[in-house]
Amino acid sequence: MAALQLNALAPSEANICEGTTFLVYANNTGTLANKISLNVTMPDGFAYNPGSTHIAFPVGNHSVQEPVVVFGHYLNWTNSSWVLGNSQSLKIQFNLTAGCGAPSGKRLVVNGNPAREQPRPSIRSLS
Repeated sequence: MAALQLNALAPSEANICEGTTFLVYANNTGTLANKISLNVTMPDGFAYNPGSTHIAFPVGNHSVQEPVVVFGHYLNWTNSSWVLGNSQSLKIQFNLTAGCGAPSGKRLVVNGNPAREQPRPSIRSLS
């Protein structure tokens, strides 16, 4: 069974009104994972910077795929061609901007799953 372990790397703080880089790593610790979907819940007051996503795959290929932004708070990357073998991982790098009135202390939440499996979210929150 495919099992995705997710980690998010974020700076310990973000300056308001400036873009900040975030990284999400999805590592498959089980059998073949395909049709992968990754979701990020943005902190209140943050916005996605269009065109900032870069995706790195295990074989060194890179891709640019914009996330679907849902209700202004959620980012979703789903791709039916993404496949991860056992111990393979992909990295998604993107930028968010903290709005000028963003409250402090908010966290990024990440979850994901292979589309053919029952959701098994692994959540890591980093400031």
